[in-house]
Amino acid sequence: MVKGQGTCSSSALAPVFSQTFGQGANSSSKTTVPSGFTTNYSFQSSGALDDGRYIVTPRVQNSGRNDWAVGSDHTCNSNGNMFLVNAGTGGSVFFTQQVDNLCPGSTYNFSAWLANVNTTSHTLPICGSGYVYPNVTFNIKNTSGTILATYSTGNLPLTANRTVAPNWQQYGFSFALPSGTTSLILEMVDAYGGQPQCGNDLAIDYILFTACTPTATISFSNGTTVCAGTSTTINAAIVNSPFTSPAYQWQKSTDGGTTWSNIGTAGTSSSYTINSVTSTDGAAYRVIVGQDVASLSSSTCITASAAVSLTVASVKLNEDVIECNNGITSYSASDAYYKVTYSNTNAGNSYLWSVSSSGSWSFQGSHSPSSQYPRFQFNSSAAYTVSVQFTTNGVSCSDTQVVFKNAVALASILNSKDTSICYNTNSVPLSGSISYVTNNYTWSTSGTGTFSNANSLNPTYTPSLADKQSGLVKLYFTGTSTYNATGNCGSNTSKDSMILRIYPNNTGTNTSTAICSNQLLTHTPSSTQPGSTFLWTSAFTSGSGSGNTASGSGNIS
Repeated sequence: MVKGQGTCSSSALAPVFSQTFGQGANSSSKTTVPSGFTTNYSFQSSGALDDGRYIVTPRVQNSGRNDWAVGSDHTCNSNGNMFLVNAGTGGSVFFTQQVDNLCPGSTYNFSAWLANVNTTSHTLPICGSGYVYPNVTFNIKNTSGTILATYSTGNLPLTANRTVAPNWQQYGFSFALPSGTTSLILEMVDAYGGQPQCGNDLAIDYILFTACTPTATISFSNGTTVCAGTSTTINAAIVNSPFTSPAYQWQKSTDGGTTWSNIGTAGTSSSYTINSVTSTDGAAYRVIVGQDVASLSSSTCITASAAVSLTVASVKLNEDVIECNNGITSYSASDAYYKVTYSNTNAGNSYLWSVSSSGSWSFQGSHSPSSQYPRFQFNSSAAYTVSVQFTTNGVSCSDTQVVFKNAVALASILNSKDTSICYNTNSVPLSGSISYVTNNYTWSTSGTGTFSNANSLNPTYTPSLADKQSGLVKLYFTGTSTYNATGNCGSNTSKDSMILRIYPNNTGTNTSTAICSNQLLTHTPSSTQPGSTFLWTSAFTSGSGSGNTASGSGNIS
């Protein structure tokens, strides 16, 4: 429990400053303060620790004071160092430190573990009514030395006697960083100003200055086990947040949390969605929360939720297959055509197989719908849709394979295959048919015309000028199957063709004939194509005559 004013319950991923004083070479070692640690107390290497002196040591009894407590640092580590001080006589500043690169708008916690090493049974009788309890003042200053915030521990409670460990307690307080401030000076000082006292002896351990952060947790909307191909959303929840508008960065680890990589875009959204789960999404996830997006890159400004792992429950059947054997079809963990891959083989998993088809079929031997690797007999030429539902950890996943029994690729041109069209015909409708295993098909031509869609069953063909001038082109419809096939069903390619005849462009020869009245008109029509037949019509444009026929064929008389 932290004793202080408004201390925060959760701190940043990394502290701005921390000092644990390290490890001693052995339980009796005495050393100076670590490099960079500033104090105005003086180190004493031997003898009973005097007023105004300190040692860094793993045990209180290394002070040589037979009226002080005995025992180790606040973690009870026999070699863990503490800062042991006989306060007074000129020493007033236990510790001072400048901290930089602080996060704007954040709240910080300044704390330390402290213990009064004086004892009720030994020290108190020596001092009597003149005993002075240790009292530590925590100061936060700006870089000009002005105190911005202060906190006093009050009297540190005595340890009962020399047979028990020091009475360690954590003290501290929180502080809202002023706007525009990025550096501060931290101090811990003797409330008595370094005057010689009877008592006022203490141990200091684990000085910490860290940003206050919310406590973050995450959860998956569909639980931590989901089926491959489904979607799931990770939601974050935070409590005790000092942030007015927190920013989030989602992270993923594929090595058990040793390293983390960012996923998605940092922002104010407290959720992250995986739209279609794949095997690569099986990993640990966490969320980083900061004051704003800019702060998310600084480990001293942010908190991280505990990691939660997502498990890609799945079952996978092989691709659809053409079955050309008449034996039993056996599913297994390794078959080239009927392989089944389960995401796990945990005890308690269940399996449910089913077949949909117009053909007849049956389970073989002792196999049933609940078999892990069933055996089937497919009896007739048909398409059999085989489905399996795999249930693990309360989640059901499924997959499907189509087994085409004794099927071949087929592509044929429907209706009249050989077709004749007039020269001025712009498009010719076509129609094709395929078998259910024909999954690739295309139209082609011996000419240079074009198809509206060469990969459609029912395209149109537009002859080119060269096609019309040649008078004949061939059109082809080809189908293939890319399915794996067991046994020998026949060719996996089928091709059909048709002849397209194009009549030549035929025009009549225009002639004019002048005759006298009462004479017979005879005229033999002619055209650009020899052997042509003719239909004609006749009408007076002015005047009158006899023997005129309105229409006819052949020669005109």
